[in-house]
Amino acid sequence: MEISADFSINVLARLLDVPPEDNQQLIDWGNRIIGNTDPDYADVLLHSAESEQYRDLPFRSPASPEVFEYGRELARQRRGKDGTDIVSRLVNETPRDGVPLSAQDFDNYFLLLVVAGNETTRHAMLALLQHPEQLARLKDDPSLIPSATEEFLRWASPVYHFRRTATLDVELGGRRIKEGDKVVMWYASGNRDEAVFDNPYDLDVARENNDHVTFGKGSPHLCLGNLLARTEIRIMFEELVPRLADIKLAGDVPRVRSNFVNGIKKLPVEVTLA
Repeated sequence: MEISADFSINVLARLLDVPPEDNQQLIDWGNRIIGNTDPDYADVLLHSAESEQYRDLPFRSPASPEVFEYGRELARQRRGKDGTDIVSRLVNETPRDGVPLSAQDFDNYFLLLVVAGNETTRHAMLALLQHPEQLARLKDDPSLIPSATEEFLRWASPVYHFRRTATLDVELGGRRIKEGDKVVMWYASGNRDEAVFDNPYDLDVARENNDHVTFGKGSPHLCLGNLLARTEIRIMFEELVPRLADIKLAGDVPRVRSNFVNGIKKLPVEVTLA
């Protein structure tokens, strides 16, 4: 039985109001686009000579136009109607700035919805499998699940890094950064900053003041899906933990070949119900 991938995509499918039979297609698109450096997923490997023809597409993936067209068809069906799903709201409501979404904006928003946010529940489960004493704490005290949710996010950042361009000269950590310099933000490193976290290399489901940077911080970019990701993790463990007598790994845990996403391809487990 699939749990993590199906759970996340089922939530997304309901928000988009797409038929359940399309769920696997959404998962496949996400894998093909985000896994653009993994031979198991990519149609065309990033930075290969063949990928040059796709350089103007998101992630240089030939799957991107397929996602665009799927989203556009949903938009055509729902434009001018009174639906409450995300697609209906994107095409029928005017943003707060008063500027309607352009066709390109809609394409990009829809694609990001499809490809983002399907790793967090897998990493949370893997963290507990690797630290059974922390799972025991949650079973003894389920009120720790909200703090555990934040700790899972700190412990295994689903995105390794983003790159930005400095907009002014600044000194940071004793290093001079000039306007126009390219800088890389390594979230996994920030989430283990000894100046911010006590015992940062320990998983602690009761950690307080968990000021992690998994979703971004102090900049124009803050992951729009952060509340949804947090809610998915919290609800999954609120429902799962009381039902577990035992859970253990039942095989290897292959990783997505990527220096961008901290992806897990499979997480086989053996469960004994309480």
